[in-house]
Amino acid sequence: MGLVGLVDMGWKDLRIDLDVDGDHHRRDSKQYVKDQRTMRRLEQQARIVISCSSTRPASQTFLRTDKALWHAVFASEPRLAG
Repeated sequence: MGLVGLVDMGWKDLRIDLDVDGDHHRRDSKQYVKDQRTMRRLEQQARIVISCSSTRPASQTFLRTDKALWHAVFASEPRLAG
């Protein structure tokens, strides 16, 4: 499969993507739909997708990212708990 979409940061070999949603992602319904479609396509490729925005506490994003990286490195199957 070719290009699915763009994310802001990722660990290609670990199949983990981090996407930062700015305020325009919530206000623009077309952008929101496009973002959701991209996230579903990435998840269908067995990628872990972590979304973050100013509406979520940074600690939540850090914890989810830490768990995903830990599972990708130390577990037999990458899974995101919580």
